[in-house]
Amino acid sequence: NLARNKLRMQSRGLNALGCSSSASGSNKHVRLEVPPKIVGIVSLSGESVSESSELEEQVRTLLSKESNASSGDHTYQYDSHKKSKLTILTNATSFAPTTNNPTGDTLLTAALDLARICDVLLLVIEGSTTLLSSQSSLDAEKMMDTALLSPRGEAILQALKNQGLPTSYSLLACRPIDREATKNAKNRVLKRRMEVKKYVQRFATTEFGDGAKSLVVDLVDADTMEENATTPVVVTSNSQTATLIRTLCQGSSSPPKWTLLRSNLLSQTHVYHPSTQTLELTGYLRGHPPLDIHQ
Repeated sequence: NLARNKLRMQSRGLNALGCSSSASGSNKHVRLEVPPKIVGIVSLSGESVSESSELEEQVRTLLSKESNASSGDHTYQYDSHKKSKLTILTNATSFAPTTNNPTGDTLLTAALDLARICDVLLLVIEGSTTLLSSQSSLDAEKMMDTALLSPRGEAILQALKNQGLPTSYSLLACRPIDREATKNAKNRVLKRRMEVKKYVQRFATTEFGDGAKSLVVDLVDADTMEENATTPVVVTSNSQTATLIRTLCQGSSSPPKWTLLRSNLLSQTHVYHPSTQTLELTGYLRGHPPLDIHQ
């Protein structure tokens, strides 16, 4: 078990904890802490890059608000899953090139980098308000192929599949039902939501094979954000949140197999120190030696 945990730790690029039980300071044994599971959030929806980025951040906000402990690197722990930690990264903010204005092309390359180091990918599809409020099932069915996935999202998905995917889940993110809507309007939205949910499950099965899993969460529109809030407000039912977190914490996961065949170093930030002529890299290390986080 120690050997297996050490391999997992090394492949994720995280530190082991050495424990000394002797007064002289000699190590009698080494306790290896189970490393966080790395979860990447990639939006497949959104007409613009900003909409896509906002959707990813809303999902991360949903997951972070339910945690009881967090750290600066977006690592979270939950009371109901104390043995598991999640490091949650979004596509738009993790490996997008060093620019304050990412484009569709930069998000595509960033998604490929993100998939290289993740244990789990959440592929987020937004249930658009227009689609969910359509008057007829026929209109909704015609809109699904174009309203759910953006052209950029389709390109990202195809590129990810060509490169090789880690464990992946499809996540349908819907806006909550307007409380002031009429009863007929609410019932129509609920009916459309069930149709979209079935469509997303078929999408997951088609893209990732039998047994592929899809999940659903509710998000709040940007217009209903709290005043002066720096992140979008998220409202979702307790059962939806619990199901999503339980799936991420307890579900089986694995990175792309090809990333474990050799050492892969993916830098997130870098700093050059002229005085020592040293380049300091912060990021993730996957795969087998010769590269090792302890060297």
